[in-house]
Amino acid sequence: MEKITSQEMANYVGRHIRKLSPQLKRFKSEENVAAVMQVIVSYMRELCQKKNFRYVQRILSCVGILYQKGDQHIRQHVEYLFMHCLTRMDHLCSSKQWSRIISQLPQGLKEVYIIQHIK
Repeated sequence: MEKITSQEMANYVGRHIRKLSPQLKRFKSEENVAAVMQVIVSYMRELCQKKNFRYVQRILSCVGILYQKGDQHIRQHVEYLFMHCLTRMDHLCSSKQWSRIISQLPQGLKEVYIIQHIK
């Protein structure tokens, strides 16, 4: 399994979530994991506000791959920044929609979510 480095993260996300590619151009070849993660979170929040849950799955899948294949820096930002922001989005949708979002979390992210938020 090939690792995704912090420097490659913006390119990887831009290829898998094309709508974010223009916003991520300034971060290409930089190690600004927090900024890239913030772009992802902001887009996901926007989708939830617009009730466009169909595309949320694509984001969750992309972040799941980042968590699985990313270097330690990426994994830490997914565990802390992404998961923290994700749990703050529950008020943007109905409980049924929120349950569906959580059920669509890739296995690695679901494990982190359970450890951090279901005690």
